[in-house]
Amino acid sequence: MLAVSVVHAQTPNRSSKDTTRTTKDARKRLYARWNDRLGNRLNYKSPRSSLFPKDPKNINTDVKMAPDRSFNVNEKLGDPKTPTLNYRNPSNMTYEQFQKLQNDRVMGSL
Repeated sequence: MLAVSVVHAQTPNRSSKDTTRTTKDARKRLYARWNDRLGNRLNYKSPRSSLFPKDPKNINTDVKMAPDRSFNVNEKLGDPKTPTLNYRNPSNMTYEQFQKLQNDRVMGSL
């Protein structure tokens, strides 16, 4: 046994080489693809699953009606009393689109 351990000690230690980058298992990654919504908060119906968390409380949605009867929807991040950051690009809705959304919500809640 002593001779075997001496021979083993003389051979280079190949186990010290980092092989994590060369194995196929190292290239596999665990990931989840979370789909982002494609519209503003008004025209997107969020899933009712506990796997999808609700938006944080510091995200505010501002809906303002323009003089041409269109609605400007802004989603901002931060406290409304301080300067905020646009969380998403502003979007516009016509009055007819907004009215249809409101009617669909009322009819869906019955």
